[in-house]
Amino acid sequence: MEGQKAADGAKLAAVVRAQSAIAAVAGDLGRTMVLVVEHAHDLTGGAGAALELLEDEHLVVRAATGTSASWIGRQRPAASIDETAPGEVVLPLVHDQRVSGVLRVATPPRRRFPAADLHALQLLAGFAAVAIEQSAAHMSRHRLLADRTAALTRLGESERRFRKAFDDAPIGMALVDLADDAAGELLQVNRAFAGMAGRDALALLQGDLVSLVHEEDRFATKSMLRDLAAGREALRSERRLVRPDGAVVWTSFSAAIVHDDDGAPTYAVLHAEDVTDRKEAEARLTELALHDALTGLPNRLLLLDRLHRALARARRRRSEVAVLLCDLDRFKVINDSLGHDAGDALLVQLGQRLERVLRGNDTAARIGGDEFVVVCEDVCEEEAIAVAQRMQEVLAESCTIGDDEMVVTSSIGIVMSNGCASPYALLRDADAALYRAKDGGGGRVEVFDDVLAGQAIARLRTESGLRRALERGELRVHYQPIVDLASGLVDGFEALVRWEDPERGLVPPSEFLDVAEETGLIVPIGAWVLEEACAQAAMWHRRYGRACSMSVNLSARQVGRHGLVNVVSGALRNSGLAPESLCLELTEGVLIDASVTALSALRAIKDLGVRLSIDDFGTGYSSLSYLRRFPVDAVKVDRSFVAGLGLSGAPGAEEDDAIVSAVVGLTQRLGLRAVAEGVETEAQAARLRAMRCDLAQGYLFARPAPAADVEGLLATAAASRTA
Repeated sequence: MEGQKAADGAKLAAVVRAQSAIAAVAGDLGRTMVLVVEHAHDLTGGAGAALELLEDEHLVVRAATGTSASWIGRQRPAASIDETAPGEVVLPLVHDQRVSGVLRVATPPRRRFPAADLHALQLLAGFAAVAIEQSAAHMSRHRLLADRTAALTRLGESERRFRKAFDDAPIGMALVDLADDAAGELLQVNRAFAGMAGRDALALLQGDLVSLVHEEDRFATKSMLRDLAAGREALRSERRLVRPDGAVVWTSFSAAIVHDDDGAPTYAVLHAEDVTDRKEAEARLTELALHDALTGLPNRLLLLDRLHRALARARRRRSEVAVLLCDLDRFKVINDSLGHDAGDALLVQLGQRLERVLRGNDTAARIGGDEFVVVCEDVCEEEAIAVAQRMQEVLAESCTIGDDEMVVTSSIGIVMSNGCASPYALLRDADAALYRAKDGGGGRVEVFDDVLAGQAIARLRTESGLRRALERGELRVHYQPIVDLASGLVDGFEALVRWEDPERGLVPPSEFLDVAEETGLIVPIGAWVLEEACAQAAMWHRRYGRACSMSVNLSARQVGRHGLVNVVSGALRNSGLAPESLCLELTEGVLIDASVTALSALRAIKDLGVRLSIDDFGTGYSSLSYLRRFPVDAVKVDRSFVAGLGLSGAPGAEEDDAIVSAVVGLTQRLGLRAVAEGVETEAQAARLRAMRCDLAQGYLFARPAPAADVEGLLATAAASRTA
């Protein structure tokens, strides 16, 4: 403000000097003169009364316009003054070859300026030019000074704003020196960065960036600083800052390079964002994705990755990897009797036990249900068997769950890598070995061998062929008569599926039904058999005028599948068969393993009017309880008990006779029908009649055969009724 006042005073002084000189000459000459200045505003500037001070009765000041302006703009040199020229005298205001205006003096008509006056006017014009130039130069210097002062003021304000934005930024910021040592000396840090580093800002300025990060991240941090020093923009990266108390802060770094006047990098503006929460969330998600949520053990995904790496190491070392697949025996009984919470608690305890018996480089994983997998590296077959036996020992130790104490046994299948590079193949072969261990009664250890390999290949071929059989219509339904023992006439039929392979011929059910059950193919196969059997029974009823019972087996997969009620009702509706003519056979194991939803579906089927029968009675668990709890219509005595009937004195014959007699008597008391399976001799049939067993089926009466071959039995029965 004070500088501006001084500048205005200097301008005013120059104007006053010019006015005094010009006015004096004008007064002496008694003439009015016009001073035309090229830049009139240069004379006024901040002094608002400058023009008014110049203008008096003899002098008029104007800006350069019109002819004079054009003349000034052309920088016309000073011309000689014609003393005899009448009317007007125009003199340029020239100083140092620069024209700043003109002085115009009017004369009365037909009068001339004396030479002395002209000389005085020339002196006056020169003085005015000098005064104007001095004023303009002074004002130019002042403007330069004012501009510089304003620039410094703006720079200071900009620095204050930057400092405030830098210090108050919500993310960490630091100015990092890009010296050749690549340590990243800290030139300046803000409060957020100091907070992330857990140190005072002044303490940070005495150190460098590399010393703040985790040891494992220092090499990468130095590489980033070297890239910045070379002028290469660094990509966003994540580093771990380590606080003095050892706490780790995951930080996302990004940087911008600041160059000097020569374009060389001098320092970097580092942006640091705390991403610890995100990294911890990612770690938790990774943990959930790769570990079993219940036991905390690796899951199938992580197991496959570790097994793949173990096989790669084994190839380099020329060593062996063993895969041990463990399954708990009768674990479902624990779940069903004590509840799933107890079962889960048991699995957690067993998972912890498995980890205790393993070596440091072994892996224990839970891949689903009650199945665990252990991967052992650098072992031979004998060592793998020893590991399996230790596993069985620790798993068989007594477990206390709540108020219950229990002991579980386990079955284990082992496979050695033998150069195999496929984790999936090893798990498949271990499963085949486990299947043989379970099939042998459980509580066993089996090693995959050539026999199992052949069986596995055969099962794979069977599965592939069975899938094609469904598509190509190679399946057939054969029917075995169920005979009324009192009359000897056919009471109904049991529908049995057969596979007629174009290459192998008629494939026995024992070779493909287990595969169909394991793979789930039994569901579409069972639905197809149900449709065919219902249609055949309805056709026979229309042809012979008598409703015959049709029995169809239901597998565990079918019972556990949603939509079973719709499948059964659809088969009845499509065929027109009366519901009471259909009997669905289920084994005791199916009823034991059935879920609440499956049992509800069976009750809904019963409500349709369809009859239910327990197949292979006496071979499962809790048979009598299911007779009481579930509304069945018939019980089929297993062939293993029927085989001993009529063989007086044979080993086990008396026991078989007692069991069959008890079962038949039980069914009579419960109002159920008894059906004996596997009747092959007249002696067996006679003994069953003596027991008052209702029905029987077996080779004594007829083998399972296509519908056309057994239809004659229906014709005979119809003829007998007519007679």
